Amino acid sequence: MLFFDIDGTLFDHSTAEKAGALGFLRQHREIFNIPAKNFLMQWSNLTKKYYQLYLEGKLSFGEQRRARIREVYSLVGRTVTNEEADWAFQDYMTNYKQAWSAYPDVIPCLTQLQNIGLGVISNGDYQQQTDKLLHIGIRHFFSVFVTSGDVGYSKPNKRIFIEACARANKEPDRCIYVGDLIDTDFLGSTSAGMRGIWLNRQGISLPASTNIPMVKSLARLKNLLE
Repeated sequence: MLFFDIDGTLFDHSTAEKAGALGFLRQHREIFNIPAKNFLMQWSNLTKKYYQLYLEGKLSFGEQRRARIREVYSLVGRTVTNEEADWAFQDYMTNYKQAWSAYPDVIPCLTQLQNIGLGVISNGDYQQQTDKLLHIGIRHFFSVFVTSGDVGYSKPNKRIFIEACARANKEPDRCIYVGDLIDTDFLGSTSAGMRGIWLNRQGISLPASTNIPMVKSLARLKNLLE
């Protein structure tokens, strides 16, 4: 069984997040007199901060969204109610969703490998992650679909990987996991007994002694598996 991460692996989250944040800034330019570059940096930092609290179970999925918006508005000395925060986040989401896309190497790769059994293991809300893959036209490739919002624990916790293997009726050592983050994806999956492959889309250099199976594009995945 071959499992994939979603964001940064199949789904181009960074491009969509940038489009969402810039669209939000354009819609609220009368409030946020902040250079776009600075706003993007702040937005990215707040996303990482509050999304991590969600993954740790300290905030609900909706609460982390509101917390992000509240802190964004605090940058310009404003406060917002829960309702105002929800409306503002929807402005971001509208622009974010308009930019949803798969990386160019994704559909050719999944088409090549679909006969070996494919699955997903992803951090995030089950419905949102499902919607992403439906929107970019690849949900049908996956027979097993596991998210942290579904099972209650997140990568790199080995339990989410073990749970996914169990749902596939496979032992972990018979499963492979492909993801773009070394700590979260490669080390998390291998700690569960799976075979991990690092998708190094950024072309990051590691010491020659580092023993991590790696591809820089999913176009090379089939060759590595063979």
